[in-house]
Amino acid sequence: MTSTNSSTTGTLRSLVAEKLAENPNFMPQMLAKELGVPMRRIIEALPDSMRSYAPGSAFIAIWETMTTWEKVTFMAETPGAILEISCRLPKGKVAHGMYNLMDKTNPLCGHLLMTRVDSIWFVSKQLFGLESHSVQFFNMQGDQCFSVYLGRDENRQIIPSVKEGFLALKAEYPCTCKNETGCKESAPIQEGASI
Repeated sequence: MTSTNSSTTGTLRSLVAEKLAENPNFMPQMLAKELGVPMRRIIEALPDSMRSYAPGSAFIAIWETMTTWEKVTFMAETPGAILEISCRLPKGKVAHGMYNLMDKTNPLCGHLLMTRVDSIWFVSKQLFGLESHSVQFFNMQGDQCFSVYLGRDENRQIIPSVKEGFLALKAEYPCTCKNETGCKESAPIQEGASI
């Protein structure tokens, strides 16, 4: 079953605006769990200035640009853990529908299921009282596959060159939806779709 974003996201936009006013540090994944909606809906409902969309088909271009950044934190959440690896992202190779990270000198190795990435979001939202920017990858059900947060220095400040890289990449995918009902650029979430 396919659902459209407009009416639901319009309601969520109001709710997310209230949450931001109450607590600008709220975590989108926690609000998504509280409301019983896919996390992508919360990201879509953020103010336009805080998020921008790219299609999943841009995965390789975006990932390979991020490999030029000095340091990031790759995060993946499973039902039993939140995994974080701070490093420079490795380049990969496409095979069997996956983006394979095979650089044995890099702490981040494995296989990214790139064919399941349906949308990519550039998110700029304060967390834990700190400026925060991330690139978040979602499947067609609106669930987060993994995310990449900008690296910080020893003083917990975002590394300036990494922030410049993020802003330049984000500018390649500008948000053009200026309306009250949320982002009209992204594909609808496929509820109940098989992957």
